[in-house]
Amino acid sequence: MTTPEILDRVVGFPLHRGVLALVTRPSLPTLTQILPKAGGVVVVLEDVVDPDNVGSVFRHAAGFGADAVVLTEHAGDPLYRKAVRTSMGWVLDVAYTRLGPGPEVIDQLTGHGYVTVALTPDRKAVPLEKVFASIGTAAPVALMLGAESPGLKPETLARSTYQARIPMTGHVDSLNIATAAAIALYELRRSRPLP
Repeated sequence: MTTPEILDRVVGFPLHRGVLALVTRPSLPTLTQILPKAGGVVVVLEDVVDPDNVGSVFRHAAGFGADAVVLTEHAGDPLYRKAVRTSMGWVLDVAYTRLGPGPEVIDQLTGHGYVTVALTPDRKAVPLEKVFASIGTAAPVALMLGAESPGLKPETLARSTYQARIPMTGHVDSLNIATAAAIALYELRRSRPLP
């Protein structure tokens, strides 16, 4: 029999509620299986490993009506306990899959007719609202987001249809990825209202 003291040692801190489970993780769907039939919005996380950021992006994706999240091969696990908690459980509802490196994901999405918008703090990038205005409301959009410090890989930026930035004032050069995702999804929804 397991005692609370043993559970605390297993978990590493005295927060465990006394429930342990062993489950079989289902196989992930293919990209084709999670893409909407027409139009749509997909969020791509390239090597984003922080579970708070992964969970928050899933929550924002659900809140702003994104159809799916695509994780690259080195992105964090959305079913990690902290990611599930931060997402408020939305990782269990938003469709997602895991693919290879970012440039390969762009090639696959482009093959499905997606316009890829890479978020970057680069001051030479086009302001986000102008990018979304030029795309219009019919084309499916994939919003590309990179890890906190390095951002998107140069190859991913180069292959994207657009490089977009969130205009900011002052000396702050970037935002937390979850905050940037929320702003970008909101701005996108201003040009294409939720169904």
